[in-house]
Amino acid sequence: MMIETLDAIGRRMVDVGLLDTLGTAAEGIVVNNIKTGNWAPNAPLTQDIKGNAKPLQDSGGLMASIAHRVDGDKSIVGTTHIAARILHYGGEITAKRTKFLAIPAGRETRTFMRQYGLTPRACIEGMKGAGYNIWVAKSVIMARKGKTGMPRALFILRRSVTVPARPFMTLGPAGRAVLSRMVARRVFG
Repeated sequence: MMIETLDAIGRRMVDVGLLDTLGTAAEGIVVNNIKTGNWAPNAPLTQDIKGNAKPLQDSGGLMASIAHRVDGDKSIVGTTHIAARILHYGGEITAKRTKFLAIPAGRETRTFMRQYGLTPRACIEGMKGAGYNIWVAKSVIMARKGKTGMPRALFILRRSVTVPARPFMTLGPAGRAVLSRMVARRVFG
């Protein structure tokens, strides 16, 4: 997903150094959008899993993926983050290869996933190999160590989930004004 900056300005004058500087500034504007945007709140389960209530902020991967490149007469800002499109535009996520999505049931599940496997399937198989009993109870995948361990909810099964739009890949009027002032200072000194 990409936004293009300075397209019109770039057609009038090509100053690669300026385009690079503006691209860096635009990256900062997008990262600031992620940090400070007035976004739809995360679902309570998502907040529990992440351990915070900040939409678009979790491991820092989305912010770290924001980058720019100069391409001819324009600076292009974008991201290669796998979830960027759905986070920006919103939409419905449905299972493609299975009947259900397996949504981590809490923060503890993330710990299990780091230890036993990063996908739900790999985690479950790894936990089985480590002596956990796994079963499904009312759309929840449960786990218990051996026969006497405490039962734990691992994954909640859903046919689909809806992600609200959080359009962070924009410059907005304030961002455009900042970039315009930078161009004016460079051109008119």
